[in-house]
Amino acid sequence: MQFLAFLLGRSPHLKYLSVNQSCRNDCTNCPISSVSNSYWRSQNLEFIHQLECTEISVCCPGENAFELMKYLICNGRKLQLLVVGYSERMWGRERVVERVRKIKEESGFSRVGLCYCSRP
Repeated sequence: MQFLAFLLGRSPHLKYLSVNQSCRNDCTNCPISSVSNSYWRSQNLEFIHQLECTEISVCCPGENAFELMKYLICNGRKLQLLVVGYSERMWGRERVVERVRKIKEESGFSRVGLCYCSRP
């Protein structure tokens, strides 16, 4: 995630963001870092106030993708659409929908449209 934060920090005019993890691999044996919402806030990412649309895959275990979603929903003033890709093998639609619903509830922002798509 630190590498992703570095790349995002170098993209101050970003309006559309797609962060995709490979859903084809079995990620259960991959090392998982834990990045919190406070980590994303500490990055002071310039693009956050002009981001309009983002796609994030939730294909591996762990909280990193959800923490990034939380940061984007809470701080993206112009964010209109969040596309959530997920792997049925790892998460399941109901579980992903519930997690994202809680994030939106906690943030108090209902203006962000959501779209879910299953990945192989």
